[in-house]
Amino acid sequence: MDIILIAALSENKVIGDGKNILWSLPDDEIHFTQTIKHEWVVTGRVSYESTQGINILHRRSKLIILTSNPEFTISPGWVAKGIDNASRIAHEQGAQKLFVLGGASVYRACLPYATAMVLTHVHTRIQGTSFYPNFSQDEWCITKEQYHSKDKQHKYAFTISWYSRKDHGTEIKLLNPKI
Repeated sequence: MDIILIAALSENKVIGDGKNILWSLPDDEIHFTQTIKHEWVVTGRVSYESTQGINILHRRSKLIILTSNPEFTISPGWVAKGIDNASRIAHEQGAQKLFVLGGASVYRACLPYATAMVLTHVHTRIQGTSFYPNFSQDEWCITKEQYHSKDKQHKYAFTISWYSRKDHGTEIKLLNPKI
């Protein structure tokens, strides 16, 4: 199963302030929604409970929330303690892809197991408290890019980049990483 990280990040790798995304890019939001439509997604509890999380993920059936809180439940959807458990749930439900929606600690935990990334590079530097993890460009190749200029609806220009892990031909085994 492919594990695909999808995120929007600034030039200084900011993805948010711990609860919210710090920009509004309507065309990227459309791209994001269309990309994950009908796909299995996994996200952290804090991201799920954010304003954007509630708007995007409310009543979604192919949803897995990562949390260490044993009392947390959702309906519809599943709760998992780690990416190994989440990928097992998605696989048992017939998923061929699992999109990782964040937040920062979830991206860090899932990056070693990712086969692909879809990253929106927002062309600005911005203050924030949540960051996308560093990754080695040597391990990834960009397979497609789409540039969007700044305009009346988009305060910042951005580029959507599709990355594929160079060693994607090898099976990536999940080894019970901790979130």
